[in-house]
Amino acid sequence: MNDLLFALNAVLPIVLLIALGYVLKGLKLFTEEFLSVGNKLCFTVLLPTVLFDSVYDIESLSDVDASLVAYCVGSIIAAFLLGLIVVKLFVPERDQKGVVLQCTFRSNYAMIGLPLAELLYGAEGKAIASLMAAFIIPTLNILAVIALTAFIKGDENEDGGFLKNLVRTLSGIIKNPLIIGVVAGIVVLIIRGIFERSGITFRLSDIEVLSKTVSFVAAATTPFALMVLGGQFALKHFAVYKKQIVIATFFRMVVVPALFVTIAVLLFGFKGAKIVTVVAIFGSPIATASAIMAREMHSDADLAGALVVSTTVISSVTLVVLVTILKACAVI
Repeated sequence: MNDLLFALNAVLPIVLLIALGYVLKGLKLFTEEFLSVGNKLCFTVLLPTVLFDSVYDIESLSDVDASLVAYCVGSIIAAFLLGLIVVKLFVPERDQKGVVLQCTFRSNYAMIGLPLAELLYGAEGKAIASLMAAFIIPTLNILAVIALTAFIKGDENEDGGFLKNLVRTLSGIIKNPLIIGVVAGIVVLIIRGIFERSGITFRLSDIEVLSKTVSFVAAATTPFALMVLGGQFALKHFAVYKKQIVIATFFRMVVVPALFVTIAVLLFGFKGAKIVTVVAIFGSPIATASAIMAREMHSDADLAGALVVSTTVISSVTLVVLVTILKACAVI
């Protein structure tokens, strides 16, 4: 019972904040315009600030566990390849293949994974998960580009076809605010290390006004982002895409976490904050940005949006089960 309560206390605050956003939209307190602006604010300002602050808080890049990085990146690629088999076998429509493939490996690591890691393992969980973002977020975005460009309907698109879409989207990835936030944190961390080796100790906390401002922004990010996510839920299209939703959601929320978390524990011996990071990567629902990217790249954006909803709802159950099992096994 204690293990179940631990899991519920870690996961339910996230689910309830998402539900609150959905309710506020129903009460007309969240308008479509507000949600659009709020989503952009989260993506371009709030989440990058959290990532910068979290990475900067790490004492040294030497804290990076190479084996954890290698396992997580390699497993994401493996999930991509398994997903490719799934869409080849079960998804006939070309403009839906890339969307379902994206769902099999691309987690909402920034918005749900990071706060989940902090809830499960406190400051240490947040620190390791944030540093891992330097490797995980670029990997997820690059594979998302490959997934969607591989199944663009023909090369005769009026906006330039496969190559132009690929170049344009890769350029967008380089300019991705989440990646910029992580890279900025690493750059400042490196500069800080150079100064310290020269005998100069300087931290952002030395500038109290700046450090408090960053802390306030970081503290506001998670609840606001999750409520905006809840407000963006749209329940239509579920009847139309029933088969695709069942296949993609089952693979994303059951097969992937069961497979890669089990391997991480039994073969690699990860536990504590490290296994929490693995859970954050493979147990989180698909990223909300996946629907935006699908629309921009001529894939089925309605299906992509429905998968964001279905995986997020189902994760409220699968994450509780997963965390309860790990807690009972004394892995967390």
